[in-house]
Amino acid sequence: RVLTKPGYGIYGEAALGRPQVLLVPRRGFPESPYLTQAFVDRGDVLLDDASPDALRAHLERVLRGEVPRPPPVAAEGAVEVKAIVLII
Repeated sequence: RVLTKPGYGIYGEAALGRPQVLLVPRRGFPESPYLTQAFVDRGDVLLDDASPDALRAHLERVLRGEVPRPPPVAAEGAVEVKAIVLII
C-alpha cells in the first residue's frame, strides 16, 4: 500500500507492482488531473479530504481488505524486444 501524490514514476511502479494507492491531491502540477484520473480508473483511492481523520478511515479500510487491489498491467516490453532482436 502506498500513500502518495500523483506522478509519472509512482504510476509506472504501481501499474506493475499492483499496490493499493491512496492519493492526496497535488496542486500546481499541470498533469495532476490526468494522472489522478488514471489512478482512479485503476481502482485507487483519491483522498479529496486529506484531514487526519479521513486519512485514518481510508487507511483502515485498505488494511482491512475492503478496497480491492487493482488488476495487473501486462508488462510485455521484454517480449516485444525479444521478437525484434530475433528478427534482426
